[in-house]
Amino acid sequence: MAEEEVFGEVESLMRQWRLEEATVLLERRLGEPGVPPRIHHDLSVLYAQQGLFDDALGAIDKAMALDPANRAVWHHYLALQKNNPEQPTDAAWKSMHLQFGDTLRERFDARHLAVARARDPDARLRIGYLGPDTHNATERFVGPVLDRFERPAFEVFAYWNHARSLAHGARYQDALHRSIEGLASEDIVELVLRDRIDILVDIAGHGAGNALPALARRPAPIQMTWLDYLATTGLESVDYRITDGATDPAGAEARHVESLLRLAVPQWCYRPPDEAPRAARGEARAGDAIIFGAISVPLKLSATLLELWARLLARVPGARIRFLGIPPGRARARIELTFARAGIAKERLDIRGRLGLGEFLGELADIDVVLDTYPFNGATATLDALWQGVPVASLAGRLTHSRSGASILGALGKPQWVAHSEDEYLAIAAALAQQARRATLERGELRAELAASALCDGEGFVRALEGAYRESWRDWLARTRSIDAARPHANARADVLLAGAGEGAQRCRDLLDTLPAHRIAGQVFWSEFRAGGDEAADARRVAPGEIGDAWVALTAAAHYASALAQATLPADALAQCDALAAFGADAMPHGDLLAAGRGHVGGILAHVENDAVHVRLWVPQRMNACAVLSGPVLFVRRSIVEARRFPQAAFADEAEFARAVSRYTFELHRDGARLGIASGLAVPARAVIDAARQFASARALAEETGTEAVPQTEVAASALKAIVPAAAWPAFLRRAERFCDRYRAEREVSLPCA
Repeated sequence: MAEEEVFGEVESLMRQWRLEEATVLLERRLGEPGVPPRIHHDLSVLYAQQGLFDDALGAIDKAMALDPANRAVWHHYLALQKNNPEQPTDAAWKSMHLQFGDTLRERFDARHLAVARARDPDARLRIGYLGPDTHNATERFVGPVLDRFERPAFEVFAYWNHARSLAHGARYQDALHRSIEGLASEDIVELVLRDRIDILVDIAGHGAGNALPALARRPAPIQMTWLDYLATTGLESVDYRITDGATDPAGAEARHVESLLRLAVPQWCYRPPDEAPRAARGEARAGDAIIFGAISVPLKLSATLLELWARLLARVPGARIRFLGIPPGRARARIELTFARAGIAKERLDIRGRLGLGEFLGELADIDVVLDTYPFNGATATLDALWQGVPVASLAGRLTHSRSGASILGALGKPQWVAHSEDEYLAIAAALAQQARRATLERGELRAELAASALCDGEGFVRALEGAYRESWRDWLARTRSIDAARPHANARADVLLAGAGEGAQRCRDLLDTLPAHRIAGQVFWSEFRAGGDEAADARRVAPGEIGDAWVALTAAAHYASALAQATLPADALAQCDALAAFGADAMPHGDLLAAGRGHVGGILAHVENDAVHVRLWVPQRMNACAVLSGPVLFVRRSIVEARRFPQAAFADEAEFARAVSRYTFELHRDGARLGIASGLAVPARAVIDAARQFASARALAEETGTEAVPQTEVAASALKAIVPAAAWPAFLRRAERFCDRYRAEREVSLPCA
């Protein structure tokens, strides 16, 4: 069977819930040479759907090794970690997601700047919900938001993953509905831009059908994530994660890239299913045995959890556990084997298959106590059980996904049903079982309590959510006010600052396409350039009057004395920037102008003299424009510096100053400054700040310096730079062309990267 036929057959079997057959079909391909990554990925998904966690993790590790940039592999890998009995630390959990974010960071752009927006704190805001149908339950939570929004203050758009979901438009007639089924991320971005969305709210996170590549491009000035994934996205282009204080208590920031937007109400806005039957205990019960319910998907049933439930059956004689949604085959066999090893007879297990929603709700009538899963708590299943009047015992952990039960039960006024240790969990479940045996828990009363709680208060939830939207909008306006005022045109932006004259400018572009992008070759070139004599020494110096008082230069030399220096730079090189750094960088991954130099940090030909920066020739590598700026200097519009002061301190050395600039540029970037950066070849005779040599990556640099990464908000990641003065161009061109001729001739010789 051909590869595509195999995958097609597997997908068909999965739709029929014949997971064992699909698994065997793929396992047969493992012995063949050149197994593609998709085989391992799909096997991991199948193993996970059957609760075979160790097998799932092993398979996804193989897929990751073969295709480390595959985002589908990443999504599944991260989802699996939620069910890992060995839960990661906060730092490790954040780091995993940041590694995923690295696969998308270069996609960032700033086209939303071209969208005209009223800078009014009370403007009617356009809110977009991305993927409200990421799975079959999320629409029940998003629905009240689409139905109850305040029309005069907000305009709401729903971007549905599936065209069939557009039928929801009849239910939510005041919202505007779009289908993004089959659209590439670029098409989704264009759609959001055309709709002029002010706040884009992602529903899926890393869940099925997510649109994270579109979010990475930042089509809206404010972006948030909410509801389905219950963890950080790992994208610095997402500003907030909507949550509550119970799910993410103080300190949870350590595991998030986003800022946490904690609502004053629970983050869950539950709408009960239309087909829910009356909340009542089943009449046809086999004897008087207590029935515990395991109603979550098999993926959440780790071996550790099953062993804990076996201890519960040993503690409550005669009790049984009913499992719902377990496919036949090894998924059931592992459950039976785990309980058998603990001495629990097979007759005490009631394992049932996949059910439709109506059947699932009907089964709850015979269950006395639902056992929440750990470490990945339930949410929809927990609320459905409570709506049917069934109490839930939950075990709370540290990470967000293990605190859903604490949030839901706390909001219901049942914090006593939440445990914080395994022993307490067993005690709570056993106590609830005894209450059920004595019929002291009235199912209709529990439903009424839920209906009267904040969990079902759609109106209150939407008002709280919209209040948070309004606050974030006003905060964005305040943070960007000084930068907006500095712009000649409110949303103007430039990626390239090139002012070479005529033919020379084009030759510069052509030439730089051939220059090597590593430091050793740069040193060779610089040696040749110097050997030909310093013909650029007479290049025109720029007089201070050419830029007037509009700019401030933050330099290491000036700040050793706790003073600001006046910059002397060509006006045409600065006209379209708010801030221009010269750290020899050729890429700006996320607003950190120091970390931008990873692997490409160059040297300095500009110099500071008499508290002024004077420009001399230098050469960029692999840029689309020639440049004359270098550092360590940050040039910032004076109006911005006056609004956001740079720390006045006597820095111990150049590196300490650079770290302060790194933090400062993060803040400017977050607030929407149009940043520029410069790139150059190394200068062997001078010590240079070399982030790439000291740190393995920009991320390591941020961790080392304690610099908080902030979202990319308003600036393109590929900003370019400045000018080679016309007087210096002939000398530059001769030396550069000579080097490039030699480089082409020796191209087969591998020059080591420093």
